[in-house]
Amino acid sequence: MKGRNTGKKVFILKSRVYIYCVSVILAVILLLTAVFSIDLRKQISFYYSPVQTGAVVLCGDKALRDVVPGKSVARVRYCDDKVSGAVLMSEGSSYSLYYVTDSGVERIADNCTSNFVMSHNGDAVVYIATDGFMYRTDTSRLKAVTVDENVESVAVSPDGKIILYSKKADNVSKLYIYAGDEPVYLADNYIPVAVSDDSSLIYVLSADNSLYLLNADGTVRSKICSEVDTGIFCFSSDVSSVIFNDGAYSYMSETGKSKVRLIQGKAVPVHITTNASLCNSSGTVYIYPEKKLTNLLYVNADGVNDYSLSYINKDMTRTDISSGVVNYTLTDKGVVYLKSDGEICSFRKNKNDVVCSGASDMYASSDGKYIYYTSADGKLYSYRRSEAVLLANGVGKMYMSDDDRLFFIMTDGSLYSVKNGRTGEMIDENVYTCRCVGDTVYYSKNYSSRTGAFELYGAENSMKFRFVADGLTRI
Repeated sequence: MKGRNTGKKVFILKSRVYIYCVSVILAVILLLTAVFSIDLRKQISFYYSPVQTGAVVLCGDKALRDVVPGKSVARVRYCDDKVSGAVLMSEGSSYSLYYVTDSGVERIADNCTSNFVMSHNGDAVVYIATDGFMYRTDTSRLKAVTVDENVESVAVSPDGKIILYSKKADNVSKLYIYAGDEPVYLADNYIPVAVSDDSSLIYVLSADNSLYLLNADGTVRSKICSEVDTGIFCFSSDVSSVIFNDGAYSYMSETGKSKVRLIQGKAVPVHITTNASLCNSSGTVYIYPEKKLTNLLYVNADGVNDYSLSYINKDMTRTDISSGVVNYTLTDKGVVYLKSDGEICSFRKNKNDVVCSGASDMYASSDGKYIYYTSADGKLYSYRRSEAVLLANGVGKMYMSDDDRLFFIMTDGSLYSVKNGRTGEMIDENVYTCRCVGDTVYYSKNYSSRTGAFELYGAENSMKFRFVADGLTRI
Protein backbone atom coordinates (compact mmCIF):
# COMPACT_ATOMS: atom_id res chain seq x y z
CA MET A 1 0.00 0.00 0.00
CA LYS A 2 2.84 2.34 0.83
CA GLY A 3 4.50 1.69 -2.51
CA ARG A 4 1.28 2.28 -4.39
CA ASN A 5 0.66 5.61 -2.62
CA THR A 6 4.21 6.72 -3.41
CA GLY A 7 3.69 5.88 -7.07
CA LYS A 8 0.42 7.79 -7.11
CA LYS A 9 2.12 10.84 -5.52
CA VAL A 10 4.94 10.69 -8.09
CA PHE A 11 2.36 10.45 -10.88
CA ILE A 12 0.43 13.47 -9.53
CA LEU A 13 3.67 15.45 -9.15
CA LYS A 14 4.75 14.63 -12.71
CA SER A 15 1.30 15.63 -13.97
CA ARG A 16 1.50 18.96 -12.21
CA VAL A 17 4.98 19.59 -13.57
CA TYR A 18 3.76 18.67 -17.06
CA ILE A 19 0.76 21.00 -16.81
CA TYR A 20 2.98 23.80 -15.50
CA CYS A 21 5.47 23.35 -18.36
CA VAL A 22 2.70 23.32 -20.96
CA SER A 23 1.23 26.48 -19.43
CA VAL A 24 4.60 28.24 -19.55
CA ILE A 25 5.15 27.17 -23.16
CA LEU A 26 1.67 28.39 -24.17
CA ALA A 27 2.27 31.69 -22.39
CA VAL A 28 5.59 32.14 -24.22
CA ILE A 29 3.94 31.31 -27.55
CA LEU A 30 1.17 33.84 -26.92
CA LEU A 31 3.73 36.47 -25.92
CA LEU A 32 5.85 35.86 -29.01
CA THR A 33 2.75 35.94 -31.18
CA ALA A 34 1.76 39.29 -29.73
CA VAL A 35 5.26 40.68 -30.17
CA PHE A 36 5.65 39.50 -33.74
CA SER A 37 2.14 40.62 -34.68
CA ILE A 38 3.15 44.13 -33.61
CA ASP A 39 6.48 43.99 -35.42
CA LEU A 40 4.83 42.85 -38.64
CA ARG A 41 2.86 46.09 -38.95
CA LYS A 42 4.99 48.62 -40.78
CA GLN A 43 4.50 52.35 -40.96
CA ILE A 44 2.97 53.86 -44.05
CA SER A 45 5.64 56.29 -45.06
CA PHE A 46 4.22 58.77 -47.55
CA TYR A 47 2.61 59.04 -50.94
CA TYR A 48 4.00 59.60 -54.40
CA SER A 49 2.35 60.47 -57.70
CA PRO A 50 3.68 58.46 -60.63
CA VAL A 51 3.71 59.89 -64.14
CA GLN A 52 1.11 57.54 -65.58
CA THR A 53 -0.47 55.18 -63.07
CA GLY A 54 -1.91 57.31 -60.26
CA ALA A 55 -0.70 57.23 -56.67
CA VAL A 56 1.78 54.88 -55.02
CA VAL A 57 1.87 54.18 -51.28
CA LEU A 58 5.18 53.24 -49.68
CA CYS A 59 5.49 50.94 -46.67
CA GLY A 60 9.05 50.36 -45.63
CA ASP A 61 11.01 49.55 -48.78
CA LYS A 62 7.93 48.14 -50.52
CA ALA A 63 5.73 50.01 -52.99
CA LEU A 64 2.01 49.26 -52.90
CA ARG A 65 1.02 49.85 -56.49
CA ASP A 66 -2.58 48.68 -56.09
CA VAL A 67 -3.85 52.20 -55.41
CA VAL A 68 -6.44 53.04 -58.05
CA PRO A 69 -4.73 54.19 -61.29
CA GLY A 70 -5.60 57.58 -62.69
CA LYS A 71 -6.41 59.11 -59.31
CA SER A 72 -4.25 61.38 -57.18
CA VAL A 73 -4.03 61.78 -53.41
CA ALA A 74 -6.22 64.66 -52.19
CA ARG A 75 -6.03 64.21 -48.42
CA VAL A 76 -4.61 61.75 -45.89
CA ARG A 77 -5.54 60.92 -42.29
CA TYR A 78 -3.26 58.67 -40.21
CA CYS A 79 -3.80 56.75 -37.00
CA ASP A 80 -1.47 57.66 -34.15
CA ASP A 81 1.37 55.23 -34.99
CA LYS A 82 0.93 55.60 -38.76
CA VAL A 83 0.56 51.88 -39.44
CA SER A 84 -2.72 52.64 -41.19
CA GLY A 85 -4.34 55.56 -42.92
CA ALA A 86 -7.44 56.76 -44.72
CA VAL A 87 -6.70 58.25 -48.12
CA LEU A 88 -9.01 60.42 -50.19
CA MET A 89 -8.30 60.00 -53.90
CA SER A 90 -9.53 62.47 -56.49
CA GLU A 91 -10.29 62.13 -60.17
CA GLY A 92 -11.60 65.42 -61.45
CA SER A 93 -14.31 66.60 -59.06
CA SER A 94 -15.12 63.11 -57.68
CA TYR A 95 -13.58 61.56 -54.57
CA SER A 96 -13.07 57.98 -53.43
CA LEU A 97 -11.97 56.90 -49.95
CA TYR A 98 -9.49 54.09 -49.29
CA TYR A 99 -8.06 52.32 -46.24
CA VAL A 100 -4.32 51.65 -46.41
CA THR A 101 -2.08 49.37 -44.36
CA ASP A 102 1.25 47.72 -45.10
CA SER A 103 -0.59 44.75 -46.58
CA GLY A 104 -2.48 46.68 -49.23
CA VAL A 105 -5.20 49.14 -50.14
CA GLU A 106 -8.95 48.59 -49.70
CA ARG A 107 -11.72 50.79 -51.06
CA ILE A 108 -14.10 52.19 -48.43
CA ALA A 109 -16.49 54.19 -50.62
CA ASP A 110 -16.96 56.26 -53.77
CA ASN A 111 -18.84 59.57 -54.11
CA CYS A 112 -17.31 61.04 -50.95
CA THR A 113 -16.83 64.65 -49.94
CA SER A 114 -13.58 65.97 -48.53
CA ASN A 115 -15.05 65.68 -45.00
CA PHE A 116 -13.68 62.51 -43.45
CA VAL A 117 -11.72 61.59 -40.34
CA MET A 118 -9.84 58.60 -38.94
CA SER A 119 -9.92 57.88 -35.23
CA HIS A 120 -6.72 58.28 -33.22
CA ASN A 121 -6.39 54.50 -32.74
CA GLY A 122 -7.24 53.72 -36.38
CA ASP A 123 -10.31 51.60 -35.57
CA ALA A 124 -12.83 53.78 -37.39
CA VAL A 125 -13.16 56.01 -40.45
CA VAL A 126 -16.07 58.45 -40.51
CA TYR A 127 -16.99 60.22 -43.75
CA ILE A 128 -19.71 62.32 -45.34
CA ALA A 129 -20.95 61.29 -48.79
CA THR A 130 -21.99 63.68 -51.55
CA ASP A 131 -25.66 63.05 -50.71
CA GLY A 132 -25.11 64.40 -47.16
CA PHE A 133 -25.29 61.01 -45.42
CA MET A 134 -22.61 60.24 -42.84
CA TYR A 135 -21.14 56.76 -42.46
CA ARG A 136 -18.90 55.05 -39.93
CA THR A 137 -16.61 52.28 -41.17
CA ASP A 138 -15.07 49.74 -38.82
CA THR A 139 -11.56 49.24 -40.24
CA SER A 140 -11.29 45.68 -38.92
CA ARG A 141 -14.15 44.58 -41.21
CA LEU A 142 -14.46 47.57 -43.56
CA LYS A 143 -18.20 47.53 -43.02
CA ALA A 144 -19.99 50.88 -43.22
CA VAL A 145 -22.92 51.87 -40.98
CA THR A 146 -25.22 54.77 -41.86
CA VAL A 147 -25.34 57.28 -39.01
CA ASP A 148 -27.39 60.27 -40.20
CA GLU A 149 -28.16 62.60 -43.14
CA ASN A 150 -27.68 66.32 -43.92
CA VAL A 151 -24.45 66.25 -41.89
CA GLU A 152 -22.22 69.33 -42.05
CA SER A 153 -19.16 68.60 -39.90
CA VAL A 154 -17.92 65.81 -37.67
CA ALA A 155 -15.47 64.98 -34.88
CA VAL A 156 -14.70 61.52 -33.53
CA SER A 157 -13.47 60.28 -30.16
CA PRO A 158 -9.88 58.91 -29.98
CA ASP A 159 -11.19 55.32 -29.76
CA GLY A 160 -13.53 55.84 -32.73
CA LYS A 161 -16.69 54.79 -30.87
CA ILE A 162 -18.25 58.24 -30.28
CA ILE A 163 -19.16 60.64 -33.10
CA LEU A 164 -19.97 64.29 -32.45
CA TYR A 165 -21.52 66.02 -35.45
CA SER A 166 -23.70 68.88 -36.64
CA LYS A 167 -26.51 68.60 -39.18
CA LYS A 168 -28.84 71.02 -40.91
CA ALA A 169 -32.52 70.83 -39.92
CA ASP A 170 -35.12 73.58 -40.48
CA ASN A 171 -32.28 75.95 -41.44
CA VAL A 172 -30.69 75.44 -38.02
CA SER A 173 -27.39 73.70 -37.29
CA LYS A 174 -28.10 71.05 -34.68
CA LEU A 175 -25.50 69.20 -32.62
CA TYR A 176 -25.83 65.42 -32.13
CA ILE A 177 -23.82 62.65 -30.54
CA TYR A 178 -23.75 59.05 -31.75
CA ALA A 179 -22.48 56.09 -29.74
CA GLY A 180 -23.66 53.15 -31.84
CA ASP A 181 -27.41 53.30 -31.22
CA GLU A 182 -29.68 56.19 -32.14
CA PRO A 183 -28.18 59.71 -32.47
CA VAL A 184 -28.95 61.95 -29.47
CA TYR A 185 -29.70 65.65 -29.91
CA LEU A 186 -27.61 67.98 -27.72
CA ALA A 187 -27.98 71.65 -28.70
CA ASP A 188 -28.33 74.21 -31.51
CA ASN A 189 -25.77 76.30 -33.38
CA TYR A 190 -22.53 74.59 -32.38
CA ILE A 191 -19.67 73.23 -34.51
CA PRO A 192 -18.08 69.99 -33.19
CA VAL A 193 -14.41 70.18 -32.22
CA ALA A 194 -13.59 67.13 -30.06
CA VAL A 195 -15.19 64.51 -27.81
CA SER A 196 -13.71 62.12 -25.24
CA ASP A 197 -14.09 58.33 -25.31
CA ASP A 198 -16.77 58.40 -22.58
CA SER A 199 -18.47 61.53 -24.04
CA SER A 200 -18.03 63.35 -20.71
CA LEU A 201 -15.93 66.05 -22.44
CA ILE A 202 -17.50 67.72 -25.46
CA TYR A 203 -15.73 70.68 -27.07
CA VAL A 204 -17.62 72.90 -29.54
CA LEU A 205 -17.39 76.27 -31.26
CA SER A 206 -20.27 78.74 -31.31
CA ALA A 207 -21.20 80.99 -34.24
CA ASP A 208 -18.93 83.76 -32.90
CA ASN A 209 -15.99 81.32 -32.58
CA SER A 210 -16.19 81.01 -28.79
CA LEU A 211 -14.84 77.71 -27.45
CA TYR A 212 -17.16 75.89 -25.03
CA LEU A 213 -16.98 72.69 -23.00
CA LEU A 214 -20.36 70.95 -22.83
CA ASN A 215 -21.68 68.29 -20.49
CA ALA A 216 -22.86 64.94 -21.86
CA ASP A 217 -26.47 66.26 -22.00
CA GLY A 218 -25.50 69.29 -24.11
CA THR A 219 -25.64 71.91 -21.35
CA VAL A 220 -22.73 74.32 -21.01
CA ARG A 221 -20.11 73.37 -18.44
CA SER A 222 -17.82 76.32 -19.14
CA LYS A 223 -16.94 78.96 -21.69
CA ILE A 224 -13.23 78.53 -22.24
CA CYS A 225 -12.45 81.43 -24.56
CA SER A 226 -14.08 84.02 -26.85
CA GLU A 227 -13.04 84.68 -30.44
CA VAL A 228 -10.81 81.65 -30.88
CA ASP A 229 -8.59 81.34 -33.94
CA THR A 230 -9.80 78.07 -35.49
CA GLY A 231 -6.47 77.38 -37.19
CA ILE A 232 -5.08 74.77 -34.76
CA PHE A 233 -6.40 72.89 -31.72
CA CYS A 234 -4.19 70.38 -29.94
CA PHE A 235 -5.75 67.97 -27.43
CA SER A 236 -4.20 65.50 -25.03
CA SER A 237 -4.88 61.81 -25.68
CA ASP A 238 -7.84 61.73 -23.27
CA VAL A 239 -9.12 65.13 -24.53
CA SER A 240 -8.86 66.59 -21.01
CA SER A 241 -6.42 69.33 -22.04
CA VAL A 242 -6.48 71.61 -25.06
CA ILE A 243 -4.17 74.21 -26.58
CA PHE A 244 -5.72 76.93 -28.73
CA ASN A 245 -4.98 80.41 -30.05
CA ASP A 246 -6.92 83.67 -29.98
CA GLY A 247 -5.01 85.25 -32.84
CA ALA A 248 -2.27 86.73 -30.66
CA TYR A 249 -1.42 84.22 -27.92
CA SER A 250 -1.65 80.47 -27.30
CA TYR A 251 -3.45 79.19 -24.22
CA MET A 252 -3.98 75.92 -22.40
CA SER A 253 -7.10 74.79 -20.58
CA GLU A 254 -7.55 71.61 -18.55
CA THR A 255 -11.07 70.14 -18.33
CA GLY A 256 -12.64 73.48 -19.19
CA LYS A 257 -10.92 75.45 -16.43
CA SER A 258 -9.65 79.00 -16.86
CA LYS A 259 -7.22 79.39 -19.73
CA VAL A 260 -3.52 79.88 -19.01
CA ARG A 261 -1.43 81.92 -21.45
CA LEU A 262 1.51 79.97 -22.85
CA ILE A 263 3.36 81.97 -25.50
CA GLN A 264 2.79 84.61 -28.12
CA GLY A 265 1.83 83.10 -31.48
CA LYS A 266 0.59 79.61 -32.29
CA ALA A 267 2.15 77.05 -29.97
CA VAL A 268 2.30 73.37 -30.93
CA PRO A 269 4.37 70.56 -29.37
CA VAL A 270 7.40 69.88 -31.56
CA HIS A 271 6.49 66.16 -31.56
CA ILE A 272 3.19 66.86 -33.28
CA THR A 273 4.63 66.70 -36.79
CA THR A 274 5.66 63.08 -36.33
CA ASN A 275 3.28 61.26 -34.03
CA ALA A 276 0.05 63.16 -33.53
CA SER A 277 -3.03 62.30 -35.56
CA LEU A 278 -5.45 64.73 -37.18
CA CYS A 279 -8.90 63.85 -35.86
CA ASN A 280 -11.47 66.31 -37.19
CA SER A 281 -12.92 67.08 -40.59
CA SER A 282 -13.99 70.67 -39.95
CA GLY A 283 -10.70 72.11 -38.72
CA THR A 284 -7.11 71.37 -37.77
CA VAL A 285 -7.63 69.37 -34.60
CA TYR A 286 -4.76 67.20 -33.37
CA ILE A 287 -4.86 64.45 -30.77
CA TYR A 288 -1.48 64.28 -29.05
CA PRO A 289 -0.42 60.78 -27.87
CA GLU A 290 0.18 61.80 -24.23
CA LYS A 291 -2.30 62.59 -21.42
CA LYS A 292 -0.42 65.74 -20.43
CA LEU A 293 0.52 68.71 -22.59
CA THR A 294 3.04 70.02 -20.04
CA ASN A 295 6.73 69.19 -19.59
CA LEU A 296 6.99 69.52 -23.35
CA LEU A 297 8.95 71.58 -25.82
CA TYR A 298 6.83 73.92 -27.95
CA VAL A 299 7.54 75.75 -31.16
CA ASN A 300 5.88 78.98 -32.26
CA ALA A 301 4.25 77.96 -35.54
CA ASP A 302 3.93 81.56 -36.75
CA GLY A 303 7.53 81.71 -37.85
CA VAL A 304 8.11 82.17 -41.59
CA ASN A 305 11.88 81.82 -41.83
CA ASP A 306 12.60 81.08 -38.17
CA TYR A 307 10.84 79.93 -35.00
CA SER A 308 10.73 80.49 -31.26
CA LEU A 309 11.26 77.59 -28.87
CA SER A 310 9.74 77.45 -25.38
CA TYR A 311 9.39 74.82 -22.68
CA ILE A 312 6.05 74.51 -20.88
CA ASN A 313 6.67 73.31 -17.33
CA LYS A 314 4.44 71.07 -15.22
CA ASP A 315 2.77 74.07 -13.56
CA MET A 316 2.09 75.63 -17.01
CA THR A 317 4.75 78.27 -16.54
CA ARG A 318 6.93 79.02 -19.54
CA THR A 319 10.68 78.83 -20.00
CA ASP A 320 11.75 80.72 -23.13
CA ILE A 321 14.62 78.97 -24.87
CA SER A 322 15.38 81.05 -27.94
CA SER A 323 13.96 83.00 -30.86
CA GLY A 324 15.42 83.08 -34.36
CA VAL A 325 15.64 79.26 -34.53
CA VAL A 326 15.89 77.81 -38.05
CA ASN A 327 16.37 74.12 -37.22
CA TYR A 328 16.20 71.90 -34.13
CA THR A 329 16.62 68.27 -33.08
CA LEU A 330 15.08 66.68 -29.99
CA THR A 331 17.48 64.58 -27.95
CA ASP A 332 17.02 62.28 -24.96
CA LYS A 333 18.07 65.06 -22.60
CA GLY A 334 16.81 68.23 -24.29
CA VAL A 335 17.08 69.95 -27.64
CA VAL A 336 19.89 71.04 -29.94
CA TYR A 337 19.02 73.95 -32.20
CA LEU A 338 20.50 76.16 -34.90
CA LYS A 339 19.94 79.93 -34.86
CA SER A 340 19.73 82.22 -37.88
CA ASP A 341 23.12 83.75 -36.97
CA GLY A 342 24.82 80.33 -37.37
CA GLU A 343 25.13 79.49 -33.67
CA ILE A 344 24.37 75.93 -32.57
CA CYS A 345 23.06 75.76 -29.01
CA SER A 346 22.03 73.03 -26.59
CA PHE A 347 19.19 73.34 -24.08
CA ARG A 348 19.07 70.83 -21.22
CA LYS A 349 18.15 71.03 -17.54
CA ASN A 350 16.72 74.53 -18.10
CA LYS A 351 20.10 75.80 -19.27
CA ASN A 352 21.27 77.12 -22.67
CA ASP A 353 24.82 76.50 -23.88
CA VAL A 354 26.48 77.66 -27.11
CA VAL A 355 28.05 74.65 -28.82
CA CYS A 356 29.71 76.19 -31.87
CA SER A 357 29.15 78.79 -34.60
CA GLY A 358 29.40 79.19 -38.38
CA ALA A 359 26.76 76.60 -39.27
CA SER A 360 24.21 76.78 -42.11
CA ASP A 361 22.42 73.50 -41.36
CA MET A 362 22.45 71.07 -38.43
CA TYR A 363 21.30 67.66 -37.13
CA ALA A 364 22.01 65.90 -33.84
CA SER A 365 21.88 62.25 -32.75
CA SER A 366 19.06 61.21 -30.43
CA ASP A 367 21.43 60.90 -27.45
CA GLY A 368 22.94 64.32 -28.19
CA LYS A 369 26.48 62.95 -28.40
CA TYR A 370 27.01 63.78 -32.08
CA ILE A 371 26.15 67.05 -33.79
CA TYR A 372 26.52 67.28 -37.55
CA TYR A 373 26.58 70.62 -39.30
CA THR A 374 27.49 72.16 -42.63
CA SER A 375 29.11 75.52 -43.23
CA ALA A 376 28.18 78.02 -45.93
CA ASP A 377 31.04 76.77 -48.14
CA GLY A 378 29.74 73.17 -48.12
CA LYS A 379 31.98 71.62 -45.48
CA LEU A 380 30.47 68.91 -43.26
CA TYR A 381 31.62 68.62 -39.65
CA SER A 382 31.00 66.18 -36.82
CA TYR A 383 31.07 67.81 -33.39
CA ARG A 384 31.66 65.82 -30.20
CA ARG A 385 33.31 66.58 -26.87
CA SER A 386 34.12 70.18 -27.81
CA GLU A 387 35.91 69.10 -30.99
CA ALA A 388 34.81 69.61 -34.60
CA VAL A 389 36.04 67.06 -37.15
CA LEU A 390 35.86 67.72 -40.90
CA LEU A 391 34.07 64.85 -42.66
CA ALA A 392 33.60 66.05 -46.24
CA ASN A 393 33.83 68.98 -48.65
CA GLY A 394 31.31 69.94 -51.31
CA VAL A 395 28.22 68.82 -49.40
CA GLY A 396 24.82 69.92 -50.65
CA LYS A 397 21.95 68.67 -48.46
CA MET A 398 21.90 66.32 -45.46
CA TYR A 399 19.20 64.18 -43.82
CA MET A 400 18.88 62.25 -40.53
CA SER A 401 17.18 58.89 -39.97
CA ASP A 402 15.61 57.65 -36.72
CA ASP A 403 18.55 55.32 -36.09
CA ASP A 404 20.93 58.32 -35.96
CA ARG A 405 22.46 57.72 -39.36
CA LEU A 406 23.21 60.89 -41.31
CA PHE A 407 22.88 60.92 -45.09
CA PHE A 408 24.31 63.66 -47.27
CA ILE A 409 24.32 64.39 -50.98
CA MET A 410 27.44 65.89 -52.51
CA THR A 411 27.20 68.66 -55.08
CA ASP A 412 28.15 66.07 -57.73
CA GLY A 413 25.10 63.91 -56.80
CA SER A 414 26.94 61.25 -54.76
CA LEU A 415 25.10 59.95 -51.68
CA TYR A 416 27.03 59.03 -48.51
CA SER A 417 26.11 58.02 -44.96
CA VAL A 418 27.65 58.84 -41.58
CA LYS A 419 27.32 56.81 -38.37
CA ASN A 420 28.89 57.63 -35.00
CA GLY A 421 30.85 60.51 -36.49
CA ARG A 422 32.47 58.43 -39.26
CA THR A 423 31.77 58.66 -42.98
CA GLY A 424 30.84 55.37 -44.64
CA GLU A 425 31.11 54.24 -48.23
CA MET A 426 29.37 55.94 -51.11
CA ILE A 427 25.83 54.56 -51.48
CA ASP A 428 24.97 55.72 -55.00
CA GLU A 429 25.51 58.48 -57.54
CA ASN A 430 23.28 60.74 -59.65
CA VAL A 431 21.05 61.11 -56.59
CA TYR A 432 18.39 63.81 -56.80
CA THR A 433 17.01 63.93 -53.25
CA CYS A 434 16.76 61.88 -50.05
CA ARG A 435 14.03 61.38 -47.45
CA CYS A 436 14.13 59.77 -44.01
CA VAL A 437 10.80 58.59 -42.59
CA GLY A 438 10.82 56.54 -39.39
CA ASP A 439 13.23 53.65 -39.80
CA THR A 440 13.12 53.79 -43.61
CA VAL A 441 15.36 55.87 -45.87
CA TYR A 442 14.50 56.69 -49.47
CA TYR A 443 16.44 58.40 -52.21
CA SER A 444 15.61 59.29 -55.79
CA LYS A 445 17.98 59.24 -58.73
CA ASN A 446 18.14 59.62 -62.50
CA TYR A 447 15.81 62.62 -62.45
CA SER A 448 14.44 63.54 -65.90
CA SER A 449 13.89 67.26 -66.49
CA ARG A 450 11.77 66.35 -69.53
CA THR A 451 9.22 64.17 -67.69
CA GLY A 452 9.84 65.34 -64.13
CA ALA A 453 10.10 61.67 -63.05
CA PHE A 454 12.72 59.74 -61.11
CA GLU A 455 13.56 56.28 -59.79
CA LEU A 456 13.10 55.54 -56.08
CA TYR A 457 15.29 53.36 -53.85
CA GLY A 458 14.70 52.48 -50.21
CA ALA A 459 16.14 50.67 -47.22
CA GLU A 460 14.65 49.76 -43.87
CA ASN A 461 16.79 50.44 -40.78
CA SER A 462 19.27 52.15 -43.11
CA MET A 463 20.56 48.78 -44.33
CA LYS A 464 20.93 47.61 -47.93
CA PHE A 465 19.10 49.78 -50.46
CA ARG A 466 17.00 48.28 -53.21
CA PHE A 467 14.92 49.54 -56.11
CA VAL A 468 11.36 50.43 -55.04
CA ALA A 469 9.56 52.14 -57.93
CA ASP A 470 10.07 54.31 -61.00
CA GLY A 471 8.15 56.94 -62.92
CA LEU A 472 7.52 58.95 -59.74
CA THR A 473 7.12 62.71 -59.89
CA ARG A 474 7.11 64.00 -56.31
CA ILE A 475 7.70 63.13 -52.68
